Amino acid sequence: MGIALILLGLAAAGLVVDFAVENWSGAANDVTFSLFGGSFTATQVEVAIGENQFMLRMPNVLLMARLIEGTFPNYEQVVPRAHPHRVTLSRAGLTSALRRVSVLSEERTKPVKFLLSPGMLKLTANSPDYGEAEEQMEAQFAGEEIAIGFNSRYVLDALGAQSGEQVLIEMKDGLSPGVFKSFEEDGTLCVIMPMRI
Repeated sequence: MGIALILLGLAAAGLVVDFAVENWSGAANDVTFSLFGGSFTATQVEVAIGENQFMLRMPNVLLMARLIEGTFPNYEQVVPRAHPHRVTLSRAGLTSALRRVSVLSEERTKPVKFLLSPGMLKLTANSPDYGEAEEQMEAQFAGEEIAIGFNSRYVLDALGAQSGEQVLIEMKDGLSPGVFKSFEEDGTLCVIMPMRI
């Protein structure tokens, strides 16, 4: 199935919460929030804070968080540090191509094969029942040919978390995790384990 880790920088995602507090009395009408790129007035926001929980409710948004006891795992150990291969692609182009190709991938794990060669990325997926799909797109890549498989759902999630026009994919080889991040800005980093295809 594959495994993915997404690290989301708060500023990059627009998840900045501004508290404009005047004479705090615990009532939500004393707070103004700027969240998800929108501003919400006091009457549109409900805030509830418990001993180990937090809830924020706005029109069309419900944000809940819970403090979990224990030691949080060191996620930085999972993020690969050595990336001999880097490819830069149009985020919108890769998203569109991946959506088209993944239609013919196996339903449960949605595997798609990425074949990188100098200047080009070829995406392929196949289904025993419906046939094969293939898309090619221009890529800024100058290394040796690499074939790697990813769960297309995870890649689409990673691309959706980016806001830049270009995405940077870094990898060691076809059996190591791929790191997906914005070419233009820092803040969001997605590590996706490869699949055998």
